[in-house]
Amino acid sequence: MPLRVTSQCLRREATEALCADELTGGEQQAAERHLEECAPCRSLFRQRTATRFPRFRGYTVVRRIGEGGFGVVYKAVHNAKERMEALKVLFAETPIREAYFQNEVRFVAKLRHPNIATLYEARLSAPPMYYAMELVEGEQIDKYFISKHTPLADRIRTLQVVARAIDYAHSQGVVHRDLKPQNILIDAQGQPRILDFGIAKKVGLRPAGGDAPESPEGFLGTFGYIAPEQVAGEPVDARADVYALGALLYHCVTGEPARFASRPGHLTRLLQERQVSRAGDLAEIIARCVHPTPEQRYSSCAALADDLDNYVAGRPVNAYAGRTRLYEVARGVAWLLRTRQLTVRATLVVIIVALLMAVRMALPRWYAPQAEMPPEARVALIEVTGQSVDALRAGEIGADLPGLNVDNRKSWRLLYGQLMEHLAPARPRVVIWDYYFPDCQPEYDAGLVRGLAALRAAGVPAVIGTRELDINSEPVVCPTIREAAHACGTLVAGNPRARPGEWVMPGCVQRGLAPPVPSLALAGFAAALQPEADLELDVRAGTIKMSYRKRHASPGESRWLEQVDRVAFSRAFGTRTAGLLDDAYQIYAVEVRACERARAELARFALEDVLRADLSDLQRWFAGRTVMVGQTIPGFDQRRTWSGELVFGCEMQALTVQALLSGTYAAHVARPKLGATVLLWAVVAAVAISLVPCSWRLSLRTTAVLAGVALAVGLAGNFFLAGMLLANYWQLHAVQAASTLFAVGGPLYLAKAVRERQLQLAPQHAWEPEPQTIATTLLATASDSKTGDTPGSATTSDARSARVVAPDDSSSAKVNRWTCGSETPADQGCQ
Repeated sequence: MPLRVTSQCLRREATEALCADELTGGEQQAAERHLEECAPCRSLFRQRTATRFPRFRGYTVVRRIGEGGFGVVYKAVHNAKERMEALKVLFAETPIREAYFQNEVRFVAKLRHPNIATLYEARLSAPPMYYAMELVEGEQIDKYFISKHTPLADRIRTLQVVARAIDYAHSQGVVHRDLKPQNILIDAQGQPRILDFGIAKKVGLRPAGGDAPESPEGFLGTFGYIAPEQVAGEPVDARADVYALGALLYHCVTGEPARFASRPGHLTRLLQERQVSRAGDLAEIIARCVHPTPEQRYSSCAALADDLDNYVAGRPVNAYAGRTRLYEVARGVAWLLRTRQLTVRATLVVIIVALLMAVRMALPRWYAPQAEMPPEARVALIEVTGQSVDALRAGEIGADLPGLNVDNRKSWRLLYGQLMEHLAPARPRVVIWDYYFPDCQPEYDAGLVRGLAALRAAGVPAVIGTRELDINSEPVVCPTIREAAHACGTLVAGNPRARPGEWVMPGCVQRGLAPPVPSLALAGFAAALQPEADLELDVRAGTIKMSYRKRHASPGESRWLEQVDRVAFSRAFGTRTAGLLDDAYQIYAVEVRACERARAELARFALEDVLRADLSDLQRWFAGRTVMVGQTIPGFDQRRTWSGELVFGCEMQALTVQALLSGTYAAHVARPKLGATVLLWAVVAAVAISLVPCSWRLSLRTTAVLAGVALAVGLAGNFFLAGMLLANYWQLHAVQAASTLFAVGGPLYLAKAVRERQLQLAPQHAWEPEPQTIATTLLATASDSKTGDTPGSATTSDARSARVVAPDDSSSAKVNRWTCGSETPADQGCQ
């Protein structure tokens, strides 16, 4: 039921202000909407504006919203339907104008599409001819893209809608022939609406092959948007609108005038400068649209819309003629990044984590801060040097030992036994022999056993070395000597060249299911900790577990001590080491800090000096300390360090025991824990990257370079992590976290940037709308800022004046201006 308003209408003052052209903006729009529902106000408005607007039966003309080559467009209220419509009125009638006007009515009347303005009614029987259409209040498409900062993907989707609407028109046998930004408005719902079928043409649904030529009509259309065959006045078909859509796409993507769209080299370069994603694909689409030969264009607007959908989705485009396998793979990756982002990210994380674990040559480790070393942890090395041999030859030492022969090394067991008898009163903590005694020599073993017994009587354990293990992993040592000694340790060689300031030393060896056998250093370390117990080893979870079994347990008492020690091992490998063990053995190595300072501070005592010293000196030198006995004769048992210097095996053993006692050996992260922490930080990196916005100031090429650098830094950090001397676990954790974040974050950020570029396709950048174009069609949008017209409220194209190119002068684009008929008031701006 229409609202009836009396002369006392509350909006009467607003209507009077609208009549006086005193309202702008929102007030003007509100007053015009009021006219739709208030008959008295419409009557008042008609009376007050009788000299400004023409009269049409059943309509109240509110204002003029455009003018052009074929007439004027008014915004008017249909009095009976109380609906705002657009009236397109033909003035200055000529036969050709009447023909085009009637054609437009017939064509638009048969089109029913949500993206094409709807025709309501028409009067063509008597002048002035007019028709009423749906009033589209919106903004010109290119200006809308600027004002809304529309992403490129949304621009392309909008043009897809336009292309499908035009394809519908083609299915009805109508070719628009004047597609351009001024003829496409974006309504309040963000949908494109196609206007102005003023020079539309009816053709067959298929491209005209043998059709009869059309009647000559000269140049019609808008420069930059019309196909070459249309410029030449030749017959056109649906592919002429494909050309116009390609030019429109070029302008909406680059912001440059559409007349530059047909320059292929310039097109690709320009798209790359705009940082358009997959610039080559989009350039191929535009180039195919604006190809000068109709047969080389898309066969229909639907085919163009489908290819634009391929481009936006990251799939291969049909316009690309030179497809290669690499191109197909690249588009497949782009599609995955767009549609399977979580899968791609998870796959990248897994691959990079596996790569990090593979690159890491050794497990990362750290050293506890080295505080002041307790006296009992300091190792004293008793050296058998060349001077010791000379002293032995000169009879300065060992002269009281019958059977000792300097040239018979086995007879030196007598000398070693005398040394232990000499040391026993000083009560060292433990005596470790970097020697092995595989066979029995009864004439010499008695002296050695006597010395071992003296140490045992003093409560000092003695550890001897073994070069070989039998099939049951038992040390190959003379039974008499082995029984007298506290423990045995394998003399597996270490590696002083592993890293600067570090030595890789054996912790224990294991053969098959047999119990692990400690190295000489580990056996000496255990003897120093528990001199009255035997060592039992168990290797698991990256550590060597050291349990102690009492030698003498009372009835009902546990045979095991409660104390359990653990030493982390860095690696396990089965190999032949210095010819000591065959490949059946597994060696578990530990890493110790062995800087030059530690070597320099190692307490050294020559054998001859120890044998000559009195008890007070021996107590001062060795009481409560670990003693290592070894040979330091150049040329025997020497290895080269990282720095190139030579080090003796007994020095390595002595410093290893000292490191174990002082706690300065490396502690390692177990492989399962390492994998878990790396994966954790990788997940943290993935979450962080998902929250970090992509910077559009960086091109994809720059982003790829930075991501590659981040990956390289992360991999290098993980590779060198095992070589870094870190003071504690938290430093290791920080380095590991940083390297993992770099390694994972770089590729993930690149994947995100590529995907965002797939979605955004190009950065949002400001560009200018199409400049004023030379056209033949009616131009109708609001341009009078004084009246506050709604921008783009129209049914047709946009410009201030209409131009018609003379049919015989299309090549030079000469403009012929026409003058409105006498029916049109002079103040309407017609020329």
